[in-house]
Amino acid sequence: MNPVDCMVRSARWEDLSNIISIEEQSFPPEEAFPPWIFTNILTLNPELLIVVDCKGSIEGYAMGVVEGDTCHLISIAVAPSSRGKGLGRMLLKSFESICKGRGLAKVVLEVKVGNIIALNLYKSEGYKVERILPGYYPDGSNAYRMIKRI
Repeated sequence: MNPVDCMVRSARWEDLSNIISIEEQSFPPEEAFPPWIFTNILTLNPELLIVVDCKGSIEGYAMGVVEGDTCHLISIAVAPSSRGKGLGRMLLKSFESICKGRGLAKVVLEVKVGNIIALNLYKSEGYKVERILPGYYPDGSNAYRMIKRI
C-alpha cells in the first residue's frame, strides 16, 4: 500500500464495519469505543468522522466532536498492517482542516503517556501538552491532554 494511492474522505455508512474493526484492532477492549459511538457521530456530525481510503480499502479513521470553539479529536487509528506510512498524519491534518473550515480555534486530544509513536506525531504537528490527566484510562494509565491552535 502506497500513501499516494490513498485519499481522506468523509465516512459513509458502508464504512462503519471497517472503522469498528480498526478500532478493535487498535485499542484494548476496555478502551475501544463501542460501535454506537461511531453511529452517533456519523448521524449527528458526519463531517467529523473521516477515513483514509486506499483504492477502496479503509485503512484508518479519525473521529471528533465540537465543544464550543474547540474540535475534540476523540479517536484516530490506522489499521495495523498500514501503520508507519504517513496515513495517521494524513488523517490528523485533514481533521484539523475540517475543524478550521468550521471556524474553530483549536484541536484538543488525549493520548496515553506511554504512546510514544502517537506523541511524536502530535508533537511534530505542533500539539503541546496542556496537562496530565491522572488515571484517565481504564487500566489506570495517565493521559496527556494536548492542544493545538489552528
